[in-house]
Amino acid sequence: MSLTDNFLKSNYQIHYLEVSPKGLENLRTRAVTVANQADAVPQSDVVILAVPDVAIGAVAREVVPLMWGAETYYDLGVEISAAMYAPVGRVHRVTLEQMAMLEPALVETLAQTCMEVVKEGHDHLVAAGVPKDAVRDFVLGHLRIQIAVLFGEVNGTFSDAAYKISKRAKPVLFREGW
Repeated sequence: MSLTDNFLKSNYQIHYLEVSPKGLENLRTRAVTVANQADAVPQSDVVILAVPDVAIGAVAREVVPLMWGAETYYDLGVEISAAMYAPVGRVHRVTLEQMAMLEPALVETLAQTCMEVVKEGHDHLVAAGVPKDAVRDFVLGHLRIQIAVLFGEVNGTFSDAAYKISKRAKPVLFREGW
């Protein structure tokens, strides 16, 4: 519902379509009225399909007969994307193939999987008796620093011991050439 929350802060006129009981309840708690698809879609300049990945094809065929907009709509797409995912510092133009490399390949297949393994480690430590708040704060604090260092957001480095353990752990956790 973060998209809805962001759009509620914008000046766009939004027609929300929803069918799931949980989604309907989430909209109700935000005082959002669900529109009728037959009325809303034809009068819309933009249709955003915030649906499960497995349903996107069927929903797109039903709701949006033509998913490719003209080049003249690019700036509107940038504006709406920035409102949807606010705060947005930069917007990038990529090809469809590059987008597939970014999502799902990079962020869902690789990054999310790695974070799920980190969360499993977190849960094992909690089960072993380490205080949950200590484990959470420790791992999230380290992840923030590690991400900032690895992506050059801060001028820093890791300790020699951290580099050594990472070098030893990587071939154990990941296959070469994955």
